[in-house]
Amino acid sequence: MISLDWVIVEVSKNAGGPWTPVFNWGDNIVDSNTNIGQAGYGAAGEADNQQIPFSALYGSGSLQTGVAIDVDAVALPGPGIYRWVRIRSPLGGDNDSAEVDAIEVLP
Repeated sequence: MISLDWVIVEVSKNAGGPWTPVFNWGDNIVDSNTNIGQAGYGAAGEADNQQIPFSALYGSGSLQTGVAIDVDAVALPGPGIYRWVRIRSPLGGDNDSAEVDAIEVLP
């Protein structure tokens, strides 16, 4: 399993914004545009370092470690090309930084 830190992922069409949050683990609102939200994680709160089993994560085999985010489902002004991604780790919780190993764009 992984320990999911509080993390906010935002996208933008321009380097200067505006920025649209597409994943916010830590606001206690289920991220229904993700595989973990659809699996029910976050419904009882979004704890810092939340244990998420590999079986609920995106991927296959030993690479089943990802959180899949459907950006077009929530990004404004709607579906499009978002060239910029910003990842933030908010203060609070265990005050440890979020770790992101990779970002993969899927069709």
